[in-house]
Amino acid sequence: MAWLTANALLRQGSSWSGNERNCSFLNLQSSVPMANISAVSGLDFLDDARGVATTDWDQDGDLDLWISNRTAPMVRFLRNNGDASTDPGRASVRFRLQGAHCNRDAIGARLELTVDRGKGLEKRIQTLAAGDGFLSQSSKWVHFGLGRSAGLVIESLMVRWPDGLQETFKNIEPGGRYHLVQGSGAARPVEAGARSLKLLPSPPIPQTSTVARIPMVSRLPLPEIKVSRFDGSELTLGGVSDQTLIINLWASWCAPCLSELLDFAEHAGDFEKNGIRIVALSVDQLDKQDGEAEALAIARNSAGNIDFAWANQAVIDTLESTQRTLIQGNRPLPLPSTFLVGRDGCLQVLYLGPVSAIQIVKDTEIESIDDPATRVRLAQAFSGRRRALPKSIDSMQLALKFYEGGLRSHAIDYLQQLIRIADNRGPGHQDMEVSSIHYFLGSLSEEEGMVTAAISAFEQVLRYDPGHVDALSSLARLATTSGQVDKALGYLDQLSPKAVEPLRLAVAHKLYQADRHREAADNMRTVLRHNPRQLTAASNLAWILATNPDASVRNGTEAVQLATMLVESTRHRDPRALDTLAAAYAEIGDFDAAVKTLEEAIDIARRQNQTKLVAEIEERLTSFRRGKPWHR
Repeated sequence: MAWLTANALLRQGSSWSGNERNCSFLNLQSSVPMANISAVSGLDFLDDARGVATTDWDQDGDLDLWISNRTAPMVRFLRNNGDASTDPGRASVRFRLQGAHCNRDAIGARLELTVDRGKGLEKRIQTLAAGDGFLSQSSKWVHFGLGRSAGLVIESLMVRWPDGLQETFKNIEPGGRYHLVQGSGAARPVEAGARSLKLLPSPPIPQTSTVARIPMVSRLPLPEIKVSRFDGSELTLGGVSDQTLIINLWASWCAPCLSELLDFAEHAGDFEKNGIRIVALSVDQLDKQDGEAEALAIARNSAGNIDFAWANQAVIDTLESTQRTLIQGNRPLPLPSTFLVGRDGCLQVLYLGPVSAIQIVKDTEIESIDDPATRVRLAQAFSGRRRALPKSIDSMQLALKFYEGGLRSHAIDYLQQLIRIADNRGPGHQDMEVSSIHYFLGSLSEEEGMVTAAISAFEQVLRYDPGHVDALSSLARLATTSGQVDKALGYLDQLSPKAVEPLRLAVAHKLYQADRHREAADNMRTVLRHNPRQLTAASNLAWILATNPDASVRNGTEAVQLATMLVESTRHRDPRALDTLAAAYAEIGDFDAAVKTLEEAIDIARRQNQTKLVAEIEERLTSFRRGKPWHR
């Protein structure tokens, strides 16, 4: 459950733990060990940061940061300006190690720097590491911050190389950069080089806005929507049509909505000329809304050919799920919102916030564009080159979004709509994996208790993919639960025995209940051939072979073998396993062993307070003491 919650936060655009900003802490080396300096340091971005790498990028003696983020910007450079602007008297020293008898980068080397400030020697220690952060690697330059440079003398640097050898370096000055080669004994100064790559400050973060124009790269069939017009007549939106459809969400109390409707009315001629039909769905009938009368008045006074209807909660759920499938995040649709649906029934453009009639007319041309690269270019909000075209959105993802949101009936209706599109070879059918659609429909129908519909859907899966393992397993399970064991066996025989072990056991149980004992035994043997240690199958088969009234079914020797394995596997602690073994001994005529084993079973059952089982076993014990096997 925690994992699902975390992923829901990520889909909403939040950080891993919600809206947590980046944090920076300062070690005070006092009774209050750490102070939060996030704001004053300039690090408290709302990025969902992942990896942090330290390096003296501008080579001014202090450490700068490179940060990678899950959200934009994917990489952020943070330059450390503290020393240069506030305290130029501070110093540092940096070392780049090169191994000769150990690994070349000297990963694992331990550096011990000894400094003198006139108050005795101080030591500072660092270790050169690789992979020192999550999804990040800092510079291999080992950086020592030295504090104030006045009166500071570096006595020496001792390096313990990864192979265990120690080496001391002298003649090191504060503020210097040095190359240390293992075995050389000398610290070679390195001049700071000029950076060929110049970094410019990032542009300011734009203000958050609910207004957006989002052209679609993928052709996603809009779910069919049933609405009620203001005059009470019913209307179905979606599907193939001879007109482009505009679905507009509005409310009587929403000023931008009213301005937008007025603009639509003024451009009614342009809409009619371009074959555009407008359906304005009012949300004024939803909970806590009281603008129904105002909405009706606005519709009566509206010019232009606008079809007014009510948006109930089912309509809102459908449109919001569509939006959330296309856009990462779970924010509700703003008012107004507009869906531009092509004649092919697929969503072409989603407008969040107000949109002009002129823009809508212009955007109707998108439907005629089939080239994926061109559609990507039109949908791209900024310039630049893409490494690859984005993956298309499978219409199944919308059905999954309905399912995840608990809208099972919406998911079933949409899957049936997709099947109709595929069967009629409608727009987008070539991008559909029809067997997956039928399988999802079957699974949902089964969850909803619609067994007949589920069986029909799974059978359709086999039309497209005769070897579909999950569909065959589902059909076998449904046939078993409905008592159609012969049909279930037909499906099971097409599957791997190991994969359907529990189902075959269930079929065997149904066969036994139907007095088809020989077939039940054969199915249990099938399970045991592929899994000899399947204890349930061994127990049931041993009991049938030892106690069945039909002599042609019984096999005492095989029953003893199975029951012995069962008792050993349960370490003589299961009274029912011992009961089965006793019955098997009685079947082969070894009544002494049967009595002894059954007495052991009674003793264990009594200790476990299984009084009902004790009564059953004692009845068999009487029979075995008389020299009679148990056939019932």
